Amino acid sequence: MVGEVRRLERAVGVLRRREDKGVAGLDGEKEGLSGEGEGEGEGEGVEVVEIVHWKVLFGGRAEIVG
Repeated sequence: MVGEVRRLERAVGVLRRREDKGVAGLDGEKEGLSGEGEGEGEGEGVEVVEIVHWKVLFGGRAEIVG
């Protein structure tokens, strides 16, 4: 495959939801990121994995192998 690498005009962030990393309380229930107050726009459940600055453009479609 033939292509070229170009810089993006605006960088793109790759996001991932955080796993529940709460702390177990005395009664055994987890307390932390999930539960009350979730989805209030504070962004507690999302982390930035990577910032992408480049893209690859291919000249044509790949041929089917097999």
